[in-house]
Amino acid sequence: MAQTTVPKFLILDSSSVCARLLTIRLSHLRYHADVSATPEEAFASLADTPYTALIMECNLGRISGLEILRTIRTSNTNYRHIYAIAQTADLIAFPRAVCLGAGMNDHLDKPIRLPALYASIHRAVAYAEKHNAILAS
Repeated sequence: MAQTTVPKFLILDSSSVCARLLTIRLSHLRYHADVSATPEEAFASLADTPYTALIMECNLGRISGLEILRTIRTSNTNYRHIYAIAQTADLIAFPRAVCLGAGMNDHLDKPIRLPALYASIHRAVAYAEKHNAILAS
């Protein structure tokens, strides 16, 4: 019987409340989540752990999530193709089209609506399963 891996998400959000809410929602789906409050923590986590997806706040203060994603996408790392989900309350600075154009795979408005979150999570899992199958072949 094939061994299954439980999807694991990395949440990058400077708000501990938002990160905690996402962690709870993911646990309801029986998924695991790690939380990073800074880009440096996120890069260290990505280097050490294979994640299904990265859920990232776009407005992190001194650096935007889009800048972090550009660094990830142009890096020569095993995580450069990670499924990235943008989350933001600032829809003027970070509208869906801008986030997707910058390389995000998905976009969530804050406050996050559960149907949108669950749909995004399921797309991330499907992407990871497909991507991992391609890498294994």
